[in-house]
Amino acid sequence: MSFYLDSNVIISLIQEDEHSERASIWLNETSRSVVVSLWAEMEVSAVLLRNVRSGNVSESASDLIFNDLASRLLAKAQRLDIDSMAERLALSLVRETALKLSAPDALHLALAITAQLTIVTFDLRLADAARSKDHPVVVP
Repeated sequence: MSFYLDSNVIISLIQEDEHSERASIWLNETSRSVVVSLWAEMEVSAVLLRNVRSGNVSESASDLIFNDLASRLLAKAQRLDIDSMAERLALSLVRETALKLSAPDALHLALAITAQLTIVTFDLRLADAARSKDHPVVVP
C-alpha cells in the first residue's frame, strides 16, 4: 500500500518546523511510493501564501519553497484527484460528531480511504479518526 501525505507532512518537508526532521527521516526511510492530492497541494500553497501576506516569509523565499516542493516531492509523488466518491465520503465523515474533523481533514481521510492509501499525518485528531475507521495511519 502506498502513502497519502497530509498537508501538514508536506509543509514539514518543505518548511522548517518542529516536525521537519521526523518527516524527512520518515520519507527517506520509506520504500513505498507517496501520493499527493491536488487538495493537499492547494492547502500547502494557501499556508505558504498566508505567510507571505503576513510578512513571515518573503516572496523570493516563498518562490524557493514552491520550487523545493515541486522538485523534491511533487516530481516524485503520484498525483491523486478528488472524485465524487471521496467527496461523498468526506461529507459523511465531517457529519460524524465523534470524529471532530474539519472539512479539509475529512477530505484528506476520504481521499486516503477511497484510494486505499495509508494516511501520513502529524494531526492526532485525523490519526484517531483514521484508526476509528480501521484505516491505516502513520504518524512519523
